[in-house]
Amino acid sequence: MKILYMDINALVEKIKSYLLKPEEAFEKEKKTGLVDALKYLLMVGTILAVLSAVISAVTGGVMGPMLFVTTLVTMYVMLAVGSFIGAIILHIFALIFGAKKGYEQTYKVTAYSMTPTLVLGWVPVINFITGIWTLYLEYLGLKKLQDMKSSNAILAVLVPVIIGMIIAGLSAMWLMSSMTALMPMAGMSGLPFGP
Repeated sequence: MKILYMDINALVEKIKSYLLKPEEAFEKEKKTGLVDALKYLLMVGTILAVLSAVISAVTGGVMGPMLFVTTLVTMYVMLAVGSFIGAIILHIFALIFGAKKGYEQTYKVTAYSMTPTLVLGWVPVINFITGIWTLYLEYLGLKKLQDMKSSNAILAVLVPVIIGMIIAGLSAMWLMSSMTALMPMAGMSGLPFGP
């Protein structure tokens, strides 16, 4: 399939450039298109998808082979769909804070910024660092590909993260309060909860 083909040497060099020289890497992407970014994302995503599928298969016992296939397919679908949704959210905030180009540039920022997470995100503890690294790459990418000022690029990246954290915190508090409210009822119904 031609759309997923990419020279392995070129892929490795591109991965290295986003990990070691991201400003130069983003500069080279000004003339490329959305399909190039999606192709890169899916090729690099193979690393995370296969490793996740292998871990699922090894820990899945009898269901291992089925979990391998299910995890592999799910990871690719989530990666492709999630990248477009993430780029839409980032683009909205980039526009609010002064982006000068269209969605395609923001999608490229999203896809290429995921490099650290896709390559090293499966490693415990390091995955926290790759999350921060990904946010840093989004900031650099918005500066380069959307011609944004540094302060505006920082806001475009951090404001949706902060909003997401607030929503997650409120959701967790609501869930805990709902469970606390149900505890007395669970005790009266004979379920093994409550006093």
